[in-house]
Amino acid sequence: MNDAPPEPISFDQIRRVLSRRRWVLIQLVVIGAVAGILFALAVSRTEAATATVLVSSGAGSGASAPGGLSADVAARLIRTRAVAKRVSEELGDQRPLGELLDAVSVQPDESRAFIDITARDESPRAAAQLANAFAEQFIAARGERSRDRARRAIASLERQLADLPRGSRERSVLASELAELRTTALLGDFDAELIERAVPGATQAEAAPLRWGAAGAALGLLLGLVLAFSLEALDPRVRRLSELRRLVDAPQLAALPRLRRPRGRKPRVLAASREPFDQLRTALLVLNGGADALRRILVTSATDRTDGNASVAAHLAVSLARQGFRVAVVDTDLRHPALGAQFGLDDAAPGLADAIRRTPAEQVVQSFDVPSEESVNGSRPRQPVQISVVTAGSASGDEAGELLSGGRVERVLDDLAADHDIVIVQCAPLLAVGDALALLAQASGAILVVQHSRTQRRDVARAAQVICEAGGSLLGTVITGVPKGELAAEGYGPWPSAAARPAIAE
Repeated sequence: MNDAPPEPISFDQIRRVLSRRRWVLIQLVVIGAVAGILFALAVSRTEAATATVLVSSGAGSGASAPGGLSADVAARLIRTRAVAKRVSEELGDQRPLGELLDAVSVQPDESRAFIDITARDESPRAAAQLANAFAEQFIAARGERSRDRARRAIASLERQLADLPRGSRERSVLASELAELRTTALLGDFDAELIERAVPGATQAEAAPLRWGAAGAALGLLLGLVLAFSLEALDPRVRRLSELRRLVDAPQLAALPRLRRPRGRKPRVLAASREPFDQLRTALLVLNGGADALRRILVTSATDRTDGNASVAAHLAVSLARQGFRVAVVDTDLRHPALGAQFGLDDAAPGLADAIRRTPAEQVVQSFDVPSEESVNGSRPRQPVQISVVTAGSASGDEAGELLSGGRVERVLDDLAADHDIVIVQCAPLLAVGDALALLAQASGAILVVQHSRTQRRDVARAAQVICEAGGSLLGTVITGVPKGELAAEGYGPWPSAAARPAIAE
């Protein structure tokens, strides 16, 4: 296993993660928006009531004159915990002071002389009581402050009068001020006045469904992003091509797109674009010492036979044959044969199982003609080449292990190798059954096929370990079913479709 450090996450990888998990994001955004709208509709009948207070302020920029109060300062003083505590005691309201303050909003008008105190509650009467209570308790608090200040001033003047001689002019002035302060201490000098009491049911506060819906959608998007990247981190499947380089210490030979089944009776090996498999052929030959070092190639997967073993083996055989190699391809997956279908042949026709039972080779080897392409420079096309195909033959799953054990299958493969340059052996998944284990040590090497977004990372690592433990050599990996965006991001393709290529001489 490769112990290289993880690659840093790029913007393009983030984009692909969001694209793969887009339905998670869409669903959570929709759920959040609907939940926000429903919540707004559920609380939309909140009642509101407004009381108006007149403040006595001095002239000039809203600053308070001596003994006066500015509207801005008054608005802040109304929404204080001290006033809220007085309101709570007056109404016997057991709610926390913070909750009381949240139920009240204060706003000076444009003239800066009047302050609107708006309270919200489920009951119209409770809303009006709360608004009036805040106005009254604020005014009462201001009156008490005025009286306290007057009492302190009275005490100071009385001390001064005691030191002045009777009949002096200064004593007379101070005595007049003392009389006014005693009146203020008795009645209070109010700088705020409640001029309009709140009336139950006069106004109604409605929650904005669109605003709550937008907030819910934003919260859903945030949760969706967290969930999307969490799912991506916990996903055990191979989702990026770069993961193979960290999982397996072997070359990544090719990344193949999803292959569609051709219409009609056209063989599958002739329906797909050649370029991906030509890249696979070139990488296989260059990275593993050429054809002389690759006389027998095993193509297998980890656990799933639908990962594309048969498709990779068949297309690789065609690509090698087009290069002039004499190629034979054999299906050793007797339990689930699939190679014949790639060439348009019958998998149940006499094949490997029958050859193991001593059926003559000429009866089990089928020839498949690979048509040549028209030359783009006007020259005559080369003659079609042939591939020797040995299908699985007639065998039940119960006898598959017995037929593949011992040296009988080796003799069949040796006979094919004597007449061909390269023998490609399509095997059953390594971790699912043990059919391929006996063939590993006798082969030049194995190609491990991995399916994008399906094969689990632990299975890839385990399959590579099994190949080494069985005495085999891992030639490289091939990942199949890769989305076009992933291929382009990794530098593969785009390849033209088979229909866009030059006509084929049948």
